[in-house]
Amino acid sequence: MHGLLVRRTLRALKNLNLGIPLAEIVEKQINTFKNEFPDVNENRAEILNLVDIEEKKYAETLKEGKNIVSRLVKQVEKEKRNIGTNDLILLYDTYGLNPEIVKEFLGAHENEKISIPDDFYIQVAKAHENENKKNVEKENSDSNLNSEGIPDTELLYYDNTEIFEFDAKILKILNSDKKTYVILDKAYFYPEGGGQECDTGFIENLRVSEIRKKGKIVVHEVEGNVENLKENQVVHCKVDKERRIQLTAHHTATHIINAAARNLLGSHIYQSGAHKSADMARLDITHYALLTDDELQKLENDANEIIMNANNVEISFMERNDAESKYGFRLYQGGAVPGKFIRVVRISDVQVNLIDAEACGGTHFNNTRDVGIIKLTGQKRIQDGILRLEFVAGKKAMDYINNDEKILKKSASVFSVESSKLPKTCERFFDEWKGLRKENKELKNIVCEILKENLKGKEAVRLQMEYLDANEITDIAKNLRNFVFVNFKNKIIVSDLENLGIKNLKAIREINGEKGKSFKVYVFKEEDGREVKKLMNS
Repeated sequence: MHGLLVRRTLRALKNLNLGIPLAEIVEKQINTFKNEFPDVNENRAEILNLVDIEEKKYAETLKEGKNIVSRLVKQVEKEKRNIGTNDLILLYDTYGLNPEIVKEFLGAHENEKISIPDDFYIQVAKAHENENKKNVEKENSDSNLNSEGIPDTELLYYDNTEIFEFDAKILKILNSDKKTYVILDKAYFYPEGGGQECDTGFIENLRVSEIRKKGKIVVHEVEGNVENLKENQVVHCKVDKERRIQLTAHHTATHIINAAARNLLGSHIYQSGAHKSADMARLDITHYALLTDDELQKLENDANEIIMNANNVEISFMERNDAESKYGFRLYQGGAVPGKFIRVVRISDVQVNLIDAEACGGTHFNNTRDVGIIKLTGQKRIQDGILRLEFVAGKKAMDYINNDEKILKKSASVFSVESSKLPKTCERFFDEWKGLRKENKELKNIVCEILKENLKGKEAVRLQMEYLDANEITDIAKNLRNFVFVNFKNKIIVSDLENLGIKNLKAIREINGEKGKSFKVYVFKEEDGREVKKLMNS
């Protein structure tokens, strides 16, 4: 949202012909209101840096936007229509181009091709709401299950996250869309929610594959023959312990990384989204750029320091007003949660200084040391102002590190050097490869020139050229007639003949020759090799 406001302001400055840097205007505003809003003054440097970055991004958007809009114009002209609201929403969401900029790019002579609705931004919001609604409907695809009259499930996974076997009574067995669901009177199985995938396990000998919460009832999807299960029967249940511990490690690590990122990068860091699976996890944060290698390493080190310091993780239910008064609205990192009482997960150091506090319904360890280790595995910008951090924690982090070490040792053995010398060895081999590639290119150019000279004016030429690529072969062929060149290695034929008599040939390019006759580049399949050899011998 801050990017949109900056762009609107920059457009206003441009329209008013004011050559004042935006950062200068913002700084004056900070000076004016610093007593009323001390937090703004404290974050002065960060705010001015963000303004400068957004101004540069806006300039880049304008530069690239003209080409994007130009491509859209060609597309709508081909489809014989005007630029519609859906096109504008796509441009806005994907490239950050608001309708006013699009109209400016079109110019006066093409403005009739666009109609901007007065409620454009309301329609954008509605489009996002509809998308969210579809996602919710997809998540609640079992909503046709009739759970009327079934008592609320006793949610025991909050009371003790370390119970992995328990007995429970079956309240209901339901069938829907060829799937079978079991509802128990109590549950230590954690249902999917808060970006965390559900537990799995067994009810008796039936595998529990999916667990969802429908209102205040936990629904277990089971696989197998349920004929031996009856309502009111007491059954023995097992939670997949290894999966639960891994999910808990990833969820606790998400809080740790979020706190470390905010401390390292600035108070503008908020969680935009998150997902925790048993294999890996990701955290989407509000940040304006990809992190440098040094920043990524520092973030990983800071997160692991929080783990090594063995900080307490306290979980409690608090009245919403009390929680907001104590921790502020930073509680709602994953979005606001409903209810008068909210579940607060607080991480604090040994001096009881706050590290992080969030409203969260997931499973967490009681101490950060139980996470073990965090390893950042990647990052990507998923949209304007949103950075995705990918990571693994606990056992999966150790597996990742061990696999990296195996790859490193194997690579070092290929070059017969120690692992520590691998980077310099790779650089040396790469430099040598570039030199050989250059020499090879020069030699191929010489060969091509010799071939062009020797074949000049000849007809019915048949040549096999494994050492030349399609571009080099077509360059030789431009002044020939009645020719066939073949590269069996790359399965390429270059020829000006009308019918080559090969069934599965596919033309991928047509080229105009210097003698006024065009020729084509074909690709053939492995099974056509025999026919191609016959052609070459004809």
